[in-house]
Amino acid sequence: GSAYVFVYSGSMWTEQAKLTATTGAAAYDNFGSSVALSGDTAIIGAPSDGIALDPGSAYIFTRSGTTWTQQAQLLASDGAAKDLFGSSVGISGDKAIIGAWGVDGVGGSLAGSAYVFERAGAVWTQTARLSVDENGGDDFFGYSVAISGNNIIVGTPLDDIGPNTDQGSAFIFRVLGPGWSQESQKVASDGTAGDSFGISVAISGDTAIVGASTDDVGANVDQGSAYIFVRTSTGWAEQAHLFAGDGAAGDQFGISVAISGDTAVVGAAGDDVGANADQGSAYVFARTGTTWAQQDQLIDTAGGTNIGDGFGISVAVSGDTAIAGAYRYDLSPNGNQGVFVVFSRESGVWQQKAKVPAAGGAADDQFGISVAYSGNTVVVGANKADVGGNADQGSAYVFTGLGGNWTQQAQLNGTGGAASDEFGVSVGISGDTAIVGANKTNAAQGSAYVFTRSGGVWTQQAQLTATGGAGGDEFGTSVSIAGDAAVVGAPKDDVGPNSDQGSAYVFIRSGAAWTQQAQLNGAGGAANDEFGR
Repeated sequence: GSAYVFVYSGSMWTEQAKLTATTGAAAYDNFGSSVALSGDTAIIGAPSDGIALDPGSAYIFTRSGTTWTQQAQLLASDGAAKDLFGSSVGISGDKAIIGAWGVDGVGGSLAGSAYVFERAGAVWTQTARLSVDENGGDDFFGYSVAISGNNIIVGTPLDDIGPNTDQGSAFIFRVLGPGWSQESQKVASDGTAGDSFGISVAISGDTAIVGASTDDVGANVDQGSAYIFVRTSTGWAEQAHLFAGDGAAGDQFGISVAISGDTAVVGAAGDDVGANADQGSAYVFARTGTTWAQQDQLIDTAGGTNIGDGFGISVAVSGDTAIAGAYRYDLSPNGNQGVFVVFSRESGVWQQKAKVPAAGGAADDQFGISVAYSGNTVVVGANKADVGGNADQGSAYVFTGLGGNWTQQAQLNGTGGAASDEFGVSVGISGDTAIVGANKTNAAQGSAYVFTRSGGVWTQQAQLTATGGAGGDEFGTSVSIAGDAAVVGAPKDDVGPNSDQGSAYVFIRSGAAWTQQAQLNGAGGAANDEFGR
């Protein structure tokens, strides 16, 4: 292998040098597999370098005038066979970082490590070894996703943080130039094992909210909580930790979250309301300055038995209107048909305005499993709806209205739908464009469908799939859309050797064509993170 340096002068790029290793070089080193540049210093990875079965190395070159010279060959202090040290490299000034994804953790799996080297004079010395999880991981990057302008947030609810199994984390990406770059990985300031932080995420401008539905609060197992983060001049900082004012064990507060400006809504689908087990509720929080306070608790008060409704499994908010799905609501004689419920805020008080089912709904449709709201339009998923003779193919429904008056405008189904697709497991909307996830299509590889509205007519514009997707990825488990950009989570995507690490995919629209722009993976991802869910 080799690496080439080009310089720009006037309006032309000219090759300045061809770099090859002058010491330690051998056949099959894969020198040039990774490269990075900082000023007059370049670093080049050779992950297959070494006699002992690919421990790997990295080479430093420096420029004097127009001449490049090898300054150092970097090796991991604990390098071993198949570490693939040098599979990724980065450099900034006198600091370099080298990835070695083949490094085994204590548990024997491919946990991976990164090594930091620092230069003093012309001498490079290893100063740190960074490891995400010495015991091997179990992540699930992509369980939840959200997009707002140039910001994307991705939940990883089964990410192991230090010794805490399944504590969870959330990754924030920001568009820089033509691509997306990871800006931050956030974890709860008081996180513990099993919190599932990242089970739900939402973002609005420079404010993000992350749900942790199985967070134990005091003695209350799985009461749940949610965290607010804001972007500051120095990065993202935790601004608030939200709890239900009447929280109890098993509430699963944080199973869903939504945010609009200074208003946040948090679903608690397992909340017991009076004698009704698991009726569910949703809580509204409002921000004044930097302080968040609970403004109201939303409960379905419009009749019905309400036991086991799962109200709050999904939530959406825009301005002074909030939507909550109750996917197991019974409409006699149809058990678990589902509804969505509309609330409006008037002088700081939230009032229930409507409870709306799908026209033609049936038992076990799970209408309300997902909801999205934009302007005067609501999109609701029913992932278990039977379509024709196809059991659990799934549908999504579009409603328009305001306050207590809502009209069903369309029932959406993806082309080529089949039994058990679960179309509608996730939904998103932005203006006249809706996106619907169907994570069980094509042997659970998954798809997402984009629909556009002209007048009152909705038409499928595109079916999105992941480049390189495979069966079992469950692409479409989560979706979000803002203008001409969409993000789709695939929490079961295998990334390198990491089973179910998860990915999130960004698509951009030009005209009527959607193109995959990026595949996002969290730094330090591991097996079973479910990133993107």
